[in-house]
Amino acid sequence: MLENAVRLQLRSDVPLGLFLSSGVDSGVLLAMMSQHSSGPVQAFTIGFEDWEKTNEIEDARETARRFGADHHTMTVTPEDYIPYFERYMADLEEPVGHDAAPAFHFVAKIASERVKVALTGQGADEPWAVMIAIKG
Repeated sequence: MLENAVRLQLRSDVPLGLFLSSGVDSGVLLAMMSQHSSGPVQAFTIGFEDWEKTNEIEDARETARRFGADHHTMTVTPEDYIPYFERYMADLEEPVGHDAAPAFHFVAKIASERVKVALTGQGADEPWAVMIAIKG
């Protein structure tokens, strides 16, 4: 079902890409997208300067290489974040913050330079982990 859903999402009359993290979710999407795409998948990853634990660029780069993706990255600095937080709540359109929202802003920013639509596996790691644990 997942592969069929990905294949259907690839039907697009505009350039399409993938927000690629180092997680299982976006890695699976990249694998499936690469099987059903006529050319390299456009993949986009951000990392954070001086935040080694949350910098996924190297792991995502390896995944992109494995599946022949055209990989684009951006390292976000504190200087990038400070001006963005002035409009952060307006972008969310609600008074509840989410720590991943600014990251989406920056990955969308680099993706918008090359594609109009991007798939993402945001939040899907947890169901994958449950499925893996159950099937063991």
